[in-house]
Amino acid sequence: MNFPSADGRVFLVGAMRAGTTSLYNYLAQHPDIFPSSQKEPRFFCHPSQPVSEQRAYESLFAGRTRERWTFEASTHYARFPKYQGVAQRIRETFPEARIIYIVRSPVDRIASAYLHWRAHGRERRGFDEAVFSEPSEYLDVSRYHMQLAQFRQVFPPERILVLVFESFIADTRATVRRVCEFLDIDPAFEPANAGQVFNESTRVSEAGDVLAFLRRSGLHGRIPWRVRRWAEGRLRRPVPARASLVSAGARTRIMERLEEDLLQLKALLGDRISHWNLK
Repeated sequence: MNFPSADGRVFLVGAMRAGTTSLYNYLAQHPDIFPSSQKEPRFFCHPSQPVSEQRAYESLFAGRTRERWTFEASTHYARFPKYQGVAQRIRETFPEARIIYIVRSPVDRIASAYLHWRAHGRERRGFDEAVFSEPSEYLDVSRYHMQLAQFRQVFPPERILVLVFESFIADTRATVRRVCEFLDIDPAFEPANAGQVFNESTRVSEAGDVLAFLRRSGLHGRIPWRVRRWAEGRLRRPVPARASLVSAGARTRIMERLEEDLLQLKALLGDRISHWNLK
């Protein structure tokens, strides 16, 4: 791939349901950062792209003037092994790229992801079946050390910043300041809406079977919006409450399945994730 602006790009690669949308919206306000017009282009998920797709991807950054960095946030980049070779393709195209990755308590992240997919009609299974069926993307995305390893193999450590979701929520301004220092841009910047949470799981209903079929088939977008709006109201049903979603047994199984990866992550991040109650 050959891009005319193959420098100064920042990739917020995940993890899904760990605050990436909020951070994207905060950083998009910084005068030294030019965000992509589409938050999640997912361009580097695939091994090869025609010239037309390369041009379409670069058009997402049209209008950049003096901003030091361009910026995109595709959480699919940290969904290994479903998408492989992403880090290598980014490094080949943008050798000086910076990588930002957010980790979150895995049980909370998995519950949030499950409810997200249920609400959008893309998950029909019960929680335990969805999470523990093999292969489990819910568990793989929460193997944070494994996901990070894909990038640590090709980027030097000083170009990778790992953030912790719970710290981000507790002190948003401090986290944004840390990102600014990582990018060597004005750390005094404060986003206008610091503390606002974007893309939070607030839906209490999910798409029923009809809506789920329409979304999977691609027909959903062809239906007139007034009809879609009526259908969304009529053909939805309650989703499980998060408080009752994860049983004590399921929580224990999740932590057991992720134990080796999480211990490796703890060796990397130390006390920053001590509140996850790891061994």
